[in-house]
Amino acid sequence: MSPSFLIETLSDRKTPGKKRVSPDGMVEKSVERRQKRMIKNEESAARSQARRQAYTNELENKVSHLEEENERLRRHKVVAWSFNDLPVAAIWRKIA
Repeated sequence: MSPSFLIETLSDRKTPGKKRVSPDGMVEKSVERRQKRMIKNEESAARSQARRQAYTNELENKVSHLEEENERLRRHKVVAWSFNDLPVAAIWRKIA
């Protein structure tokens, strides 16, 4: 056996558990990983935007209900003040 034969044989051996990847294969894997990351990021951003929109809608509904309640209480307050201005109210206060 010639020394060059041994060198070629040893260099051609594959170590167990490791695979040789061509540079093109590494580039493809890198591009694929980047695309997967981008897709996951877009999905995460969409979920985040949906949560934010739902929270905004919830707050807008709460504001609407509070404005309605505020208006109802103001009307009730005006009616109560009007009732106290009536002469009948004075009679009711004396009775009670």
